[in-house]
Amino acid sequence: MKRTNWFIVVEANGKWWVDNEGRLRPFPSREAAALEALDYARKLGDLDRVSQVFWPDEHGRPKLIRELHGGTIRNSSGEE
Repeated sequence: MKRTNWFIVVEANGKWWVDNEGRLRPFPSREAAALEALDYARKLGDLDRVSQVFWPDEHGRPKLIRELHGGTIRNSSGEE
């Protein structure tokens, strides 16, 4: 079973953040944070783990928006 590397967009103290294994950085909007999370997943993800990018849905629950499998980005429905 492969381990998973999560990139999670969260809102705290009026700012949007990308969390990846405890590394945090603020962004001005949810969309900016999501784009950066996708970029992080491409650059920081490794081939030994599946990278997943989450952001909050309309109820504030984390929603999977993208996965990276060995260099291939897929959306939440599994399409490349």
